[in-house]
Amino acid sequence: MKHSNMLTRFSLGLALCLAAAAPVFADSLLDVVEAAQNAIQKKYPSPDSIARKIALEELEKIARSGQTDEQIVRAILEKYPEATAEQSIQADQNLNGIPDEWERKYNVSARFAAPESDEDGDGFSLIREYRAGTNPVDPLSHPKYITQIYFTAIELVQINGLELLFVADPFKGNYNNNREAAFSVVRNNRQRTEYARIKNYSGTTFTNNGVSYYVDDIVDDPKTHEPVVYIKRDGDNCRIPCRVKQPIYDPRPRVRLLNPLDAKVVVSGLGDTFKLGSKQTGEEEYRIVTADPDAKIVAVQSVGENPEEFKIPPVKEEPPAANPLAPRSQPQDKE
Repeated sequence: MKHSNMLTRFSLGLALCLAAAAPVFADSLLDVVEAAQNAIQKKYPSPDSIARKIALEELEKIARSGQTDEQIVRAILEKYPEATAEQSIQADQNLNGIPDEWERKYNVSARFAAPESDEDGDGFSLIREYRAGTNPVDPLSHPKYITQIYFTAIELVQINGLELLFVADPFKGNYNNNREAAFSVVRNNRQRTEYARIKNYSGTTFTNNGVSYYVDDIVDDPKTHEPVVYIKRDGDNCRIPCRVKQPIYDPRPRVRLLNPLDAKVVVSGLGDTFKLGSKQTGEEEYRIVTADPDAKIVAVQSVGENPEEFKIPPVKEEPPAANPLAPRSQPQDKE
């Protein structure tokens, strides 16, 4: 306690002296003195250490030597070279948790010195940019937006208006070649029945809510022996299983992503791409490569040269939705 009081009185007296004699250089000299004090305390952690007491007394003699500020700083750094690294970490005159040297390097203005301020408007606070080692006054220099993203839900989307009514087998014994499926569809805002079949191992097409589908295969479930009709959207190679009188869901989950930096929600399907950021702050484009509702895993891959893969964690707090995994109906499209 005695050593601590002595050190406090020494620092206070030195600060008053410097403020009166050389106010322009006072901050820099105080930074060096405080860094040297911290370096000594780290080197000799015990407050009862004789070596620590001697080192602090030598530091006080140098600081009160009557030399110019530049000479005092040079003498301290020669005597305690470890204070240089300590200074860059510890010197923080405005007590915002960010070293003054880093703020001076990027010419951070006083009104943006608050740790949560965002001088360049890229969505990342001053303290986040300091921790990431990015430029706080350049909107194109910041951590990757994808590192801030969470997913709130992995949804199974029901295809509105589409229902498999029955599967006909008009030609017994040759059903793999000529089975016919009857679908209830929506066309021109009216419900109607359309027929599609496997003919000569090739499927025919039908339309629901302005989207064209074709029958890819008709098989029997080995467990239930009930027919399963696999359909595909035109231009899409994903097979959609359809069972009689059961809701039909898109097998590719849709993921809801939350960007807490701007509180925006991004909705994207498995295999689809989405963008983060802007032209002003730099755009990032990604593709969802994994979305597993059971394991609650979402992985995305950056689009472009040398793609990187990122794992997206679930949101820290549960979203207000009652059941984020409950199937949701997609909005109806008009023809």
